[in-house]
Amino acid sequence: MGRVGVLETIILFAPLVGALLAGLTWRAITDAGAQWVATGFAVFAAVLSWVVWINFDGTLQQTYLMDWLRSGTLDASFALRLDDVAVQMMVAITTVSALAHIYALGFMERDKSFDEGLSFRPRFFAYLSLFTFAMLLLVVSDGLLQILLGLQLASVMAYLLINFRTHYKNANAAAIKSFVITTLGHGALILGVAGLYLLTDSLQLDDIIAALPDLQGRSDLTLAMGLVLLGAMALSAQLLFHVWLPDAMEAPAPAAALLSAVFAVSGAFVIWRLDPVFAETRIVQDAMAWIGVGTAILAGLWGMAQCDIKRACGILAMTQLGLIVAALGLGLGDGVHQIAQTQILLFVGVQVLLVLCTGAITRAMDDSRDMLGFGGLGAKLPIVAFGLVLAAAVATGFGFGQAVLGVLIPGSGNMGFASAYLLHPALFWAFVLAAGLGIFALWRVVFLCLIGPSRAPETVVEGIEPTPRVMGSVLVLLSGLMLGFVAWQGMRMAGFPGLAGPAWLVWAPFAAALAGFGLAAWCYILQPGLPKAAAQGAPALRRLLREGLYVDRAYGVMIVAPFKQLGALFGDRIDPTGFDAPMAGLAKRLTPRVNANADRRFGVWLIGCAAAVFFGLMAAITWSVLAGGAV
Repeated sequence: MGRVGVLETIILFAPLVGALLAGLTWRAITDAGAQWVATGFAVFAAVLSWVVWINFDGTLQQTYLMDWLRSGTLDASFALRLDDVAVQMMVAITTVSALAHIYALGFMERDKSFDEGLSFRPRFFAYLSLFTFAMLLLVVSDGLLQILLGLQLASVMAYLLINFRTHYKNANAAAIKSFVITTLGHGALILGVAGLYLLTDSLQLDDIIAALPDLQGRSDLTLAMGLVLLGAMALSAQLLFHVWLPDAMEAPAPAAALLSAVFAVSGAFVIWRLDPVFAETRIVQDAMAWIGVGTAILAGLWGMAQCDIKRACGILAMTQLGLIVAALGLGLGDGVHQIAQTQILLFVGVQVLLVLCTGAITRAMDDSRDMLGFGGLGAKLPIVAFGLVLAAAVATGFGFGQAVLGVLIPGSGNMGFASAYLLHPALFWAFVLAAGLGIFALWRVVFLCLIGPSRAPETVVEGIEPTPRVMGSVLVLLSGLMLGFVAWQGMRMAGFPGLAGPAWLVWAPFAAALAGFGLAAWCYILQPGLPKAAAQGAPALRRLLREGLYVDRAYGVMIVAPFKQLGALFGDRIDPTGFDAPMAGLAKRLTPRVNANADRRFGVWLIGCAAAVFFGLMAAITWSVLAGGAV
């Protein structure tokens, strides 16, 4: 094992060690000690990951750790895979996790959800560290079985983080919804991986890719990759599976940042890992592109009327994730690598900064989440305001040159526009529409929170305190990292080839960006009464948009309600009359008879056996003593 392999292994297991120490020894090391232990190991992993990235030469490195599973032709060794995208993902995950841990030191200092003196923080920090370990296991896995293991562990930790405030009904419901939907995705993903194993006789990534020339045009490969796509859609909150992500924001802000920025991108990462296989199934890639852009349009419409700031952050994540998935489905070939290096990493940074800033806002506003009751916070929370504006600006793409829309459009800029147009002109215009809607929804959040007079009660406004230093320092550091990443990506993009097509392919998305930003400024700065008048003029449309086109409610009517009725039928009628009553009557009749027979027939025999054992032992002991032996 080389030096990079040793460091990679330490990076992987450091959060796990921190979680175990914080979760199991907090009584001995105190609450504060548990928080600092978990945070220290998270920071240690982040520092080492930067060391690995700085010294990484771009050569693929595979580190064997141990044999895991061998059965017939199945050989699933536990090994780590390090390439340039995996290294950058490792840096992103460990860095944002370390910053989330530090931010949580201030954010969780007081949590009104728990009684004073109750030890809840060690559990929270242990969950954060375990989640970090699960996501690292995913991004550095060398085989599909390890990827499944990392995803399943991450889903469990997501459930625990969302349901951290266990006495909140909304948190309970959101955690169950998240776990059910992602578990359905795991089921589809497991079936797809099983199909790949049957086709290639291996679960290792290199073996699967090497077997592709013999699988071209096969319908069973299309079926397997379709199942993999379904699993990735559930994990990355794509259309029809998207309802869990806005609800998942019930988690405390540091956890919500990691869930919406890191866990939600896991499906897109799986798609990127298997992109050479997806490239052999054009129909699945086409479906991926349309599903992604459909998700982005739905989220953009949903975000236009959302008032809950935490749910709005989840919806904004859906917008960006949808266009990331759509970009991965464009069949860009080598350009997919650029998407993984730009879009996914930008999304992680933007979403973490966005959620941490809004978490500081809700904390300052006495845990209020209604953006219609905010306003004028830019002057009272300057550090938060700077971070929020920076996240919105980077997501919009200001100053990004060819990548006009930043995260909302493929990181390779013009290549993505041209590919969408060549694949289908309607897909290109859907990209443009989704980007414009997403930008409007994003700046709507910024303007409602920061601009204009305060709409909160005077008691709340007077009670606003400056952001705690530990939280403010995290926002400043994260903003600096974001600016550095933008500058680095800008220099990389300067060498990208120009657009092979008409100039309006560039100007159309640029116009959408300006239209989204301008419309948000017009509605919430220049004419702040316009949205309210429009809502009063079209209440049905307002309800439709606020409810996300009623997709969640439709699920409740078509799926949840029938299962509840079925459960009630069994619980109230079939189970009592068909099972409980007969078995209770049988037990009532047989039990006295069995007891009487046992007492009459076996009672004396049992007492005799016990007496024989007792007196036999006494005889053996007596004989040993008299014979001079030892018992």
